[in-house]
Amino acid sequence: MVKSTVEELNPTRVKLTVEVSSEELEPKIKAAYSSIAEQVQVPGFRKGKVPAAIIDQRVGREYVVQQAINDGLQDFYRASLDDAEITPLSQPEVSVDEIPDVKTKEGVLKFSGELDIKPRIEAPRLQRPRGRG
Repeated sequence: MVKSTVEELNPTRVKLTVEVSSEELEPKIKAAYSSIAEQVQVPGFRKGKVPAAIIDQRVGREYVVQQAINDGLQDFYRASLDDAEITPLSQPEVSVDEIPDVKTKEGVLKFSGELDIKPRIEAPRLQRPRGRG
């Protein structure tokens, strides 16, 4: 589950901060390896069958992690909006604040963005008129 916090800047604008654990990011990293394996040609390996270790040597683990983050950002953002029960009215300008360590695979992906939201309006309770008779 994606961990998110919402900071209300004003009644119609919030800052959403999202943290994704390395375990939650792992499926996106595996998908990035598969995608890159389809794109690179390495002598001795069929297209799509290049092992992760060879991809790390050729293009670097940093590139793979960056690809995973780019591919997963929208999904993680949507999940955090649903979790926080926020209805966005604009696309945020997202800034990535922290990424997991590519060598140790430790740490979290942390990103944030400010966005306009649908205001929450609370209707006042109506009192029934007191009738005569």
